[in-house]
Amino acid sequence: MPTGAENGGCNADGCHTTEAEGRVFINTNDLDLAGMVTSNDNGGNSSEISYESSVKSILDAKCISCHKEGGSESSIPLTTYAEVTDPRLVTPGSEDSLLLRKLDKNSSEGTMWPNLNSNSEYNTIKDWIVEYNAREYLSDTIDVAGEPVAGAKVRLSKNGKIKYQTKTDEGGEFILEKVKAGAYSMKVYKKGYDAYNQSYQMNQTDVTPLEITLKKK
Repeated sequence: MPTGAENGGCNADGCHTTEAEGRVFINTNDLDLAGMVTSNDNGGNSSEISYESSVKSILDAKCISCHKEGGSESSIPLTTYAEVTDPRLVTPGSEDSLLLRKLDKNSSEGTMWPNLNSNSEYNTIKDWIVEYNAREYLSDTIDVAGEPVAGAKVRLSKNGKIKYQTKTDEGGEFILEKVKAGAYSMKVYKKGYDAYNQSYQMNQTDVTPLEITLKKK
């Protein structure tokens, strides 16, 4: 009895193929799936600072209980990047930014220090403003792409069975050839890195090359 095709072409599970006896062959446009695997290490970029990666969590924990709508300092909110980088508070590249003076335990203006009460967190915010020009995301820097990961294994599986697999070359690039349309589980892994897992829907047209980042353990 006919049943519905599961997440893709009718031959994605090997049903309506030339090898399936007694089934009508349905041709699909099987395409190559290409991509690149890189490391997030990039020679030290993982230690760089941005608002989203490092600063927001500090302000959320130490400051916004007062600096938000309804708080005792609601006139100076610090809940978003735009609010924190208000020109009255932050001058990118300047140690004289008002936000730093308010957080500095050695400043006569350091009224926010008792709430922060952390030299390391103060230094993180200071470095963010002075060294990294109060940027919002890590991607604001030039050349944040990591180093290519050679020899990483790339697998597409369906229902727990490996359907396609390959390894990345010296440049971190890979190609899975003639992948049938359908829904897959993708796994990319290599010793020394956390495994990357995601669901992947293979189409019959407009297959965009993948960019995958592995995190070093």
